[in-house]
Amino acid sequence: MSEYQVYYVENCENPDISRKLLCFLFAYSDAFSLIYFRHNKYEKLSHNVTRIHKELAPYELDVCNVNEWPGMKTRNTNRHIYRMITYKIDSNAFTTLEEVGSFWNWDYPDYPMDISFYKNGRAWFYTSAHERDNGMFIKRGEQDSLITDMNSIGLKLTLKETANETQLFYNSYLENNVHISKGRREEMEKAKKIYFSNNGKIEELKKNGLYEEYLDYQVPVELEDEWNQQLQRQK
Repeated sequence: MSEYQVYYVENCENPDISRKLLCFLFAYSDAFSLIYFRHNKYEKLSHNVTRIHKELAPYELDVCNVNEWPGMKTRNTNRHIYRMITYKIDSNAFTTLEEVGSFWNWDYPDYPMDISFYKNGRAWFYTSAHERDNGMFIKRGEQDSLITDMNSIGLKLTLKETANETQLFYNSYLENNVHISKGRREEMEKAKKIYFSNNGKIEELKKNGLYEEYLDYQVPVELEDEWNQQLQRQK
């Protein structure tokens, strides 16, 4: 199993440093993703987020609602909407991303959240803008050449920790063109059994003490409508 060293890229609040980093990531990556957050389906995206969504639309590879993305996992007990859109690397998309400036600007409500970059299906660079955090996974044995390249353009890195291959976020679409990974599918099947056994009634789940367990499986809001339709067809 491959081992990785995880580095923090310093000074991402600086637009000039962020632009250099963006150029570097575009050169070494084959895809990137953004999180489009809404508190509920009735909330409208800000004008700026809508503009970015429209400008990047030609480069979309995959769209899915998630509760986990590179560098972040949430139980989402408030049933917020985290829509992850994966995009291919394209020079025309660079212009849109460059305009955002600092990597820390990638945050709700002014911009989509937490830009991440992928190589061979793995997220090798992630950001968490509201926490002012990032992480770059570099395979052991490759760090010297990459860090030399980054230092040569004024980028500085600090070693955070070591990690193994299983700790890298896998984008299931990029990995094998499947929207839902095997593990995720198994989780949703467990949630589906709980939901169906209580006839789709949240009140019954709460009464039987199963609601928290149901939430543990991080079911997208949209699935409840789909499962309710299945229940109706079975009656």
